[in-house]
Amino acid sequence: MDRGVRTAVTELRREIKAQLARHADASQDELADAELITGELWVAADIGGQMEQEYRRASGAQGQPLSAEQIAECLVRLKAAIGGTFRVVEVMPERIVLVNSRCPFGAEVQHSPSLCRMTSAVFGGIAARNADEAAVSLEERIAVGDPGCRVVVHLGAAAKSAQRAHHYTVAH
Repeated sequence: MDRGVRTAVTELRREIKAQLARHADASQDELADAELITGELWVAADIGGQMEQEYRRASGAQGQPLSAEQIAECLVRLKAAIGGTFRVVEVMPERIVLVNSRCPFGAEVQHSPSLCRMTSAVFGGIAARNADEAAVSLEERIAVGDPGCRVVVHLGAAAKSAQRAHHYTVAH
């Protein structure tokens, strides 16, 4: 792993620990939860952008949108770098399906299932930057007791019809 990726991964791990600590210390009222989720999403967007740039440098995919296959590879590499075991089940021009058997956030995620929104935001941000819009469906989540995670990333126009999904667009 090159130095830029190591730096981004170290920063992500540090921020995740800080978010977990803040979540554990926060009151359970809706405002506190909303503020934590908003903060997590900003962190995810920032780290996702950094990791995408590192992927682009490493793969030579500069100056053009990533293909669905490249987006999938980028997402898998990103999660592997922080301890996840995501793998691609399906890649089509309109969607990517990934599964995971080990949460990169560890056992703590069961006390903070909102951290799944970080995965959604990272995946959705990278996908939207490359397909103009995206939607992420968190169909199964370890954080809520499922045996694994199943994430569907809807790309481009297909994102519009995605239901029970977090939607992402890029301002031009």
